[in-house]
Amino acid sequence: MTRTQEAQQKAAEAAATQLVSLEQMSKQHDDLLGRYDDALGHARELFTQLDDRLGGTLDLIIDRVQQYNAGVEQNFRVIMEQVNGTMPAMGNLLHTATEELKEQIEELSDTLQELRTVVRKRGSDGDNAEESGSSSGSTGPRR
Repeated sequence: MTRTQEAQQKAAEAAATQLVSLEQMSKQHDDLLGRYDDALGHARELFTQLDDRLGGTLDLIIDRVQQYNAGVEQNFRVIMEQVNGTMPAMGNLLHTATEELKEQIEELSDTLQELRTVVRKRGSDGDNAEESGSSSGSTGPRR
C-alpha cells in the first residue's frame, strides 16, 4: 500500500470513528431533548392545574366580594329608607320643641322683668320709707 492509500485509509477510519461518535452524541441529544420535553410537559400540566385552581379561587373571591357589596348596599338602602322616613318627623319635633322653648324663655324673661320691676319698686319704696322713718325718729326699716 502506498502512502496515499494508507493516508486515505486512516482518514476513512477516522471519519468512521467520528461518524460513530456523532451518532452517539446525536442519540444522547435526542435522549436529553426527550427528557426536556417530558419535564416541560409535566410543568405545563402542573401550571394548567395551578391556573385552574387559582382561577376557581379568584372566581370564588370575586363572587363573595360581590355578595358582600350587595349586602352592604342593601343595608345602606334600609338605613337610608328609615332615616328618610324618620328625619322629617324628628326635624318637625325638634322645631316644635325649639319653638316651645323659645316661648317659655320669653315668658321667663317677662316674669324676670316683672320681678325686677317689683324688686326695684319695693326697693325704692323701702328707701322712701327709711327716709320718712329716719326723719320721724324710727331706727329700722319698715316691713
